[in-house]
Amino acid sequence: MDAPTLVADIGGTTARMALARAGAVLADTIATWPCAEHPDAEALLGAYLAGRPRPRAACLALAGPVRDGACDMTNRGWRVEAARLARGLGLEAVTLLNDLQAQAHALDHLTAQEMPRLRPGRGRPGEARLVIGLGTGVNLAARLPCGTVPPAEAGQAALPAFDDETLALRHYLHREGTAGRIEDALSGAGLARLFAFHGGQPVAPRDVPERLRAGDPAARAAVDLYARIAGRVAQGWALAFLATGGVALAGSVARALAPELGEGLRAAFATAPLLADTPVHLVAADTAALAGCAALTAGRA
Repeated sequence: MDAPTLVADIGGTTARMALARAGAVLADTIATWPCAEHPDAEALLGAYLAGRPRPRAACLALAGPVRDGACDMTNRGWRVEAARLARGLGLEAVTLLNDLQAQAHALDHLTAQEMPRLRPGRGRPGEARLVIGLGTGVNLAARLPCGTVPPAEAGQAALPAFDDETLALRHYLHREGTAGRIEDALSGAGLARLFAFHGGQPVAPRDVPERLRAGDPAARAAVDLYARIAGRVAQGWALAFLATGGVALAGSVARALAPELGEGLRAAFATAPLLADTPVHLVAADTAALAGCAALTAGRA
């Protein structure tokens, strides 16, 4: 039997790894590990491969820009070089791509249960589709009608201010020492910043959804603002790529706040006639990037 391919989705906080064969992820090989327990990507992947069938190649989805076969991970501080990783792990080839690119390559390989609908719409077959990642970092990937998925670092763009509250937020973010980027408001850390902006004490990002369910007014205000900003940003990105084929939200924050984000996107998209019939889905499967990597290596993306 042919050797499997190593596929991995390495984010700023968590890494998901698996083996794939013939374009399909082998479910019993999936593992999820904290990145902080390892000094670099080679040590992480080497530990995962210990005692497993040795792959010939790897396809890695990374949370950061990939250039010339290397990636400086935005929120992890690791530098991943394809050639060096191949030598270190004894692989014939290593392919690197941005994690949102991998998510976009997975869109045709996810079930309805893995991509529940947040906003109705038929979408336009053959038109661009957009994946927006809301997690430790923020980014997008557009799957164009020709099938290509160009890289992007859209979360590094300036946060838009479209009313008094968002203008005040942008001033607040600058006072707090951030660059006032989209990612500074819509990442996990950004959600915690919105909570503090509305008078809450500093908390971990994962605590905000819990406080929301408990009725905390600062959490309610923070999540409402988050949903409004996410809706406006998603609308702008969807119009920029004319993503009338559909929009999908991915990432840990998107999964934690799905109902609220659905409301925010429905309100924002309602003001854009070009997006009137554009559906919005949630990528509920946290292994979607693995599926995208597997499909890409088998020529099925």
